[in-house]
Amino acid sequence: MNYTLQLGPGRTEFIENTGDFFAVVMSPVDLLIRIPQEEECLYGQGDSRTLIGQTYKYLQVRNPTANAVMVIIDAGTSRYEQRRQAVVDAPTEIVGSAKTSINHLEQVNFPGDPTGSRIRRRSITFSNEDPNARLRVMDAAGNFCSTIEPKSTQILFVSGVVKLYNNSGGAVSFSASEVWFVAS
Repeated sequence: MNYTLQLGPGRTEFIENTGDFFAVVMSPVDLLIRIPQEEECLYGQGDSRTLIGQTYKYLQVRNPTANAVMVIIDAGTSRYEQRRQAVVDAPTEIVGSAKTSINHLEQVNFPGDPTGSRIRRRSITFSNEDPNARLRVMDAAGNFCSTIEPKSTQILFVSGVVKLYNNSGGAVSFSASEVWFVAS
């Protein structure tokens, strides 16, 4: 069973529970923990102890630092197991756009609809290759979101519809690429 303790500087709390096992599940500092008939020992986050052939009736937990801390101790007869797993990004693929210029008052839609093994768009990158003209980024409803300045690039982390709009006086060269999460 997990016990959450608020320990002030130098403060001692007791966990009254019969058991043969305890683990420091969360603690920003090393704690002094004592079971009856033994001396205090330092235990840090992730440390645990199993008593063989004996049980305790309580645990004494002391914060030896000058700062207040919140800690979680798992104590009793069940065993705390560390089952965290590393989080790894899903596989991705990059897809470039075939469109390379956008005419005056034209818009290009990037719907974000997955096809094939694609699951969801992670990001879209726009590069405005024109030395003078600006491009506008708009949402699905046509609302202005941002400006892509001449000779600059913008990365948007969006899975939904994105529109690129040219309100300059002539055609504007651009490039676009999308990064998609894909099924492995």
